[in-house]
Amino acid sequence: MPGALWRDYRRPHHLGIVIAARAELDFAQPVQLGGDAPTPTWGLAFTEHGETLPAGLGRFDRLVVPFLVHRGDEGSRTVDHAITQASRGEFIDDVAAFAVATALADNATYGPLLLPPVDLDPQRVEQLWMALYRGSTEPDIRARLATLIAASAMRRGDRHLTACALAHAHGSPGAATVGLLFQHHARADDVETELDATAARVGAARR
Repeated sequence: MPGALWRDYRRPHHLGIVIAARAELDFAQPVQLGGDAPTPTWGLAFTEHGETLPAGLGRFDRLVVPFLVHRGDEGSRTVDHAITQASRGEFIDDVAAFAVATALADNATYGPLLLPPVDLDPQRVEQLWMALYRGSTEPDIRARLATLIAASAMRRGDRHLTACALAHAHGSPGAATVGLLFQHHARADDVETELDATAARVGAARR
């Protein structure tokens, strides 16, 4: 309805307004708009194209954010909030994305995520990890993100995505366990048990 407000889920603080149709516009031919797609295309797996994170982060933010997410449980809270947003289909901003990537360098934050939360949509959470993977420049962080994708995909039985993710997960904590479970076609209950044990070991280890 003209005059109604709309909100872009990827920019929750930006509002728009629906304008009335204009008679002079010709809708006879297909029109391709340059705006965002209605579905989160940023979640496409392991591609270097499309939306990347973090994109426009300033030098000041890059210097300050790592100090903020290393204080106590702040890193875990930052990641938990981003996961909750992702499960609702919301797109986190550049600063939050950089904070999440920074927090995942800490084993105490990264480890528990090897057993993804069951109360949230796992595919949306995987899309968050994929977006962060594309936007991260640190090889260690990219490998960790790929491992989280592999663990989540294997847990829900997506062997194709698990294999794709494992190809990018070399050297990160827990990747070897996920790889062995994948190669041996582990049963669902064995996957849960092994991921739980691995998450505990990684989370307790100091990086």
